[in-house]
Amino acid sequence: MREWRTNRNFLIAGILVLFSVGTTLLYCLRPDKSRYDIMPIENIGIRWSHATAINERGWVAGTFAAKGTPRTPFFWTPDLGMKSLGTHQGGSGWIRDMNDQGHVVGHFSFQQGKEPTEYHGFLWTEEGNLTHLTPSTSTESNVAGIKNDGSIAGLIFHGTRSQFAEWDLDGSCYPLEEEIHSASEFFIHAINELGYGVGNYERGNQQVAVLWEVGGVVQDIGTLDGDYSHALDLNDEMQVVGFGESASHTQIAFLWEDDRMVALETPANGSSSRAHSINNKGQVVGCVYHPTDTVWGVLEMAYRKARNKEHTLYNDNEHAVLWEEGKLHYLNDLIPRDSGWELLSAEDINDSGQIVGGGLIHGVERGFLMTPLDGAN
Repeated sequence: MREWRTNRNFLIAGILVLFSVGTTLLYCLRPDKSRYDIMPIENIGIRWSHATAINERGWVAGTFAAKGTPRTPFFWTPDLGMKSLGTHQGGSGWIRDMNDQGHVVGHFSFQQGKEPTEYHGFLWTEEGNLTHLTPSTSTESNVAGIKNDGSIAGLIFHGTRSQFAEWDLDGSCYPLEEEIHSASEFFIHAINELGYGVGNYERGNQQVAVLWEVGGVVQDIGTLDGDYSHALDLNDEMQVVGFGESASHTQIAFLWEDDRMVALETPANGSSSRAHSINNKGQVVGCVYHPTDTVWGVLEMAYRKARNKEHTLYNDNEHAVLWEEGKLHYLNDLIPRDSGWELLSAEDINDSGQIVGGGLIHGVERGFLMTPLDGAN
């Protein structure tokens, strides 16, 4: 019996080695279909970075962490490199949006023991000013986005109740008339230049995607064939993207337009997907999760763990993707095959087709910026 177990272990190890060697050879020998240049968003001394927003000037915002520091928001330009936006009372910083003037909005999250997490919105301007957006009359704030004219939209909280609000660049807050019954019922994720936003609200026991006009009517935009949906972004053409539950109870990326929600292409092998952002040309970015309960799924995760250092931001079965005209593209197939990158999540895309997100370069967690090659977009 002991000999059989030993032989079985050697057999499993041999299969993993052959799979690793075989997939590496296939990856290296695949046709080079590069459409993008790619570069890391990083700085000396950081443990990891993740890029979450890009504007039309190619400037990037995201978060990073150095040894012994919390998640910290950053601002990056090709000329200046990465600039920390600072921390606030030990809270973790998160980026929500950035306009074309380089104004960045997000929030700091705080959690003490078993207490619920608190969120406090912030605004950072290119001059280096960090403004906290929770009014003195409110307990929390959550920012959805910032327009190019500097107006900011989000929610302010009064204990267990929340209310739509707008802010100016000086941090002045203007509560709007629409008040939500419960602070847990409504979430907002993004706004566009036309004054519309998207998010989700509680319908019964499920979260459902909504479209709303700032200070106006909230519209339920429905679900796929399942019980829930989450809207994460919209463009100025009033196209909305996010994810929802399918009839097979799988999480699937969706595109909503003309009062109709449709599923975006997702591999038909039990994979799930999420759409994170859409530009004004209709290009969508996000990620696909391959199933982990199959033989190939287990081998894929084992292969990734063998190649990469320990990472904390991503799942082992996550892959960054782009949807164009409804067709799915894996971003790893669109960059030079000798780049050393494994792209795991795409977070934002501008109208020039530049994409930001996060992945692993030689096994190290880094944010990335992808720029289309001449004529590729």
